[in-house]
Amino acid sequence: MIGGQAALECLFDQRLADRAPTDGPQKVFHPLHKKLGQTFLYDPDFDYFRDLIRERVLDTSPIAAGEMVLGVQLGKRRLHSIASLSHETGEDSGTVRRRLAAMRIINLSDDRPDAQITFPTLECDRFAPDLSDLVFQADVREAMGATCAHSVDPQLLM
Repeated sequence: MIGGQAALECLFDQRLADRAPTDGPQKVFHPLHKKLGQTFLYDPDFDYFRDLIRERVLDTSPIAAGEMVLGVQLGKRRLHSIASLSHETGEDSGTVRRRLAAMRIINLSDDRPDAQITFPTLECDRFAPDLSDLVFQADVREAMGATCAHSVDPQLLM
């Protein structure tokens, strides 16, 4: 192979860099992804190529634990997106986005869609379980039968 492993890795990295924001691994590496994940899945001669692509997929896409990636079941998620963390915790993505920004895990000014903003799971390991235990202001107001503060007549507060 001309250029060897470095050239191949550079090619794979370039494909990821050139992808559209909505392109998943199957589209970025198609038809190679399909061949390595189906046709040659059990052929050990292709393990090297499967491993190279799998590592790049796991380093760039928020794949859930338990999912199969080119023949290997993922034991633990490496990356989250705002959308995946919102789904796992059951919390609104806007709330998740603000909390992640407050913890300096993401930048609040990042206006990409929730599914495209990714971050390592290690950065939010303590955040995810705690989020579902929070009591939100809207829930408290509803339980009390109260209205929003901005809708209260200021004369009533005097």
